[in-house]
Order: sequence, then C-alpha cells, then structure tokens
Amino acid sequence: MKNTKPIKIKWKGQFNYKHSLHILYCYASTERGAWKNMCFQLAKKHGVEVGWVMGLFDGKSDNFQITIEKPR
Repeated sequence: MKNTKPIKIKWKGQFNYKHSLHILYCYASTERGAWKNMCFQLAKKHGVEVGWVMGLFDGKSDNFQITIEKPR
C-alpha cells in the first residue's frame, strides 16, 4: 500500500478584518484547511487568539472569501 500525500492547492483569501482588507495566500488540500491556515496567520499577525479569529470568520457574516489561486 502506497502512502500518498494529498495534493495541495494554492488558495487566496480575502478577509475584512478591523476595517481593512487582508489578502492572504496558503497551500492546503481543501478550502476548509485553507480557512484554518489563514485564521492562524491573521491571529499571529494581530496577536490575538486563533479561536477569536475563527469565531469572527465562522461563515455567519459575509466578511471573507476564499478562492483557488489560478496560475498565471
């Protein structure tokens, strides 16, 4: 049995955080994985708990968008 890693895709996230648009990029195998990675990035950048950021971008408000980054 081969042990294969999932293919990672480049994702682009646009987050409306503290009245500013933050554009983030990451590699992940799923959109949910990209969302999680980007929440960690925002939390680290602003010195807040990741749980707080995840709660802010939980999908209840239209305050973020994550798409597959198309190659140039």
